[in-house]
Amino acid sequence: MEATEQNEDKHIDQLLNDVRRLIASDRAKRFQQGREFNIFRVQRILSDEVKICRLIRELLDPKGSHGQGSVFLRLFLETLGWAKTRQITSEDYDKATVSGEVLIKNDRRIDLLIRIGKYMLPIEAKVYAADQERQCFDYYNFAVRYDPDVVIYYLTLDGHEPSYSSKNGLKDTQIQCISFAEEIIDWLTTCIKADALEQIYPVREILRQFREILKQLAGKEEGKVEMEVMNQVSSSRGNFEAAEKIANVLAAVKAEKMIEIFDAIKNHMDKLGYSKHLVHEEYRDEAIRYYEKNSFTWPSLNYNVPSASPEIGAKIVLRFEIGSQLYFGIAPWNPIIKKNSNPESRDGVIEKYVRDHLMPVACDGSKSKYWYWQRFMAEDIDFRSCNNAYKELYDRQAFQETIGRVLAEIADTIVVLMKA
Repeated sequence: MEATEQNEDKHIDQLLNDVRRLIASDRAKRFQQGREFNIFRVQRILSDEVKICRLIRELLDPKGSHGQGSVFLRLFLETLGWAKTRQITSEDYDKATVSGEVLIKNDRRIDLLIRIGKYMLPIEAKVYAADQERQCFDYYNFAVRYDPDVVIYYLTLDGHEPSYSSKNGLKDTQIQCISFAEEIIDWLTTCIKADALEQIYPVREILRQFREILKQLAGKEEGKVEMEVMNQVSSSRGNFEAAEKIANVLAAVKAEKMIEIFDAIKNHMDKLGYSKHLVHEEYRDEAIRYYEKNSFTWPSLNYNVPSASPEIGAKIVLRFEIGSQLYFGIAPWNPIIKKNSNPESRDGVIEKYVRDHLMPVACDGSKSKYWYWQRFMAEDIDFRSCNNAYKELYDRQAFQETIGRVLAEIADTIVVLMKA
């Protein structure tokens, strides 16, 4: 048994060394060719659903700054299969309007709304945010008044369905699930190959970079190094078993790194004397499910704010959380269910109090109903896509430096909040 285990360990070490060499060689070539530079990665657009929708809206708009008229809109509707069942003229395409953040009743905002001819296409994009109760249902009831055959397009990374509470009884025929991993990447590929873009290099390059970053996010990156790794893994039973063991623990490794970050924050708060103000911690199991289920579980630490008045303090918390990034701030709080999950719990009176008394100078208010204000820390790190900045966390010195910056930022910001 011991000899077998030693042999397995040898295979794992050898495979890791071989793959490391392949990755290092490929990365060096990509840097030399300028392929590592991506404006969307630099600007972290994929951490912001609003910016993603803004870019898609601009591309779909026949009057968009791309100057290509309705080409991108036509190709998008063809990709969805929508155009096959409707009679749309060239004039309809050219006169189509594409709006973002369309306000409807109940303070709902439709991410994207296409009006073309007599038809309407509402698109709800969910990259990081969770569903809200009756959300798709409300969008449908708004749009069906203008288009009896309307379908809600629900856009996510992987094409999963909206929650039961969001649909609230809507039929499958009234919602079509689409994904960045399939439809959006396919649409961008078609746009890049379009004859109209053959000589329009600036627009084509933007589309190419957008597609590449979406492929990274969706885990659909293709390249020579991936094929070489596949060949390496499939070259022997020992290599396959080594790769299998690595794959089996990878989610746990990522979860452990996230837990390590929360542990560091919690220990820091303890040292600052705030352990007695901890009201709820939910990050260990949530970190595991975050990666095992590949879903947003919002791991967090939650503290009372002793400087707040008693009536306000019972309804807010200082919350540390990871969505795709690490951030903290003042959030609405339900002490009974120990959640800030109900966006309707955000209160105007409390919001004014927080703004007047509990808003650090360096922070801005949050547009999210889940927060009164937020402050992002080490915001170049993306825990969802595991970008290059994230991978630096596995270098011990880089990890300690990052944690040092995070803890210093926390101490500077909360000193007033936590003063009883």
